[in-house]
Amino acid sequence: MIDVVVGHDGTARIVAGDRVLGVRRSGEEMPPHHAPRPSWHPLRTVDGATFTEDGPADHPWHHGLSIAVANVAVDGHRDAATSWGGPTFQDGAYRDLANAARQRTRAMSATGRVLTEEIDWIGRDGRLLLTETRESRVAKTSDGWSLTIAPRWRAHRDLGFGSPTTAGRPDAGYGGLFLRGSDALLGAGVVLDGIDTPADEAMGTTAYQCALVRAATSITMNADRPTPWFLRTDPVVMLCAAPFFHETMELAAGSQTSWSWGVEIRS
Repeated sequence: MIDVVVGHDGTARIVAGDRVLGVRRSGEEMPPHHAPRPSWHPLRTVDGATFTEDGPADHPWHHGLSIAVANVAVDGHRDAATSWGGPTFQDGAYRDLANAARQRTRAMSATGRVLTEEIDWIGRDGRLLLTETRESRVAKTSDGWSLTIAPRWRAHRDLGFGSPTTAGRPDAGYGGLFLRGSDALLGAGVVLDGIDTPADEAMGTTAYQCALVRAATSITMNADRPTPWFLRTDPVVMLCAAPFFHETMELAAGSQTSWSWGVEIRS
């Protein structure tokens, strides 16, 4: 059995018997410039190995597994918000624009294997950017377990979702469902839609799924539609289903969109 349990402290846990496979935190403990948001850390294999990293020295605003977007235009103003944290790439350089948004959990409940969250994305000016219903579903597999995250967004202002690549930096199209991997995945092989692919060739390539494979552990991220991928396997580990890698997505006030991303953990 595998289930999701909501705690009195505002966390949620993925449990399999007496083992905790994952912990969801609200992000309220994050510094403001990290763009506080819900994240999963630690996430573990069924054998107990942690495959996420949280707040590493090189990018302290990276937090486990989370939904984060680097470059967000608001009402036609470019880079008015970031839900990624840290500096924003603009006009050829990373700049501290003091534009960090936050994702605030308004409600959360769990029923068996499904966690439902109601989340408000709030800009630096305190105004609501979008509302989100996020459904996370866990399942046991023959050789591990899986976590599927399905967000539905409704814009409250005219928004444009982009990346450092849409802002002019090559091969930096991160933003979407982002995993900061632990050192246990350093040097992992990359498999794109079932085909072994060098990491530099996989960067920015559109596919349904991307896997990081080591001898003891493999992490496969998949999407409900062909999606560009951002990834690194050395000297740090990052994996991101990155729909805004190459092109900005516009979402007008009152409009809605939805996604479904999955992570399969095998050991």
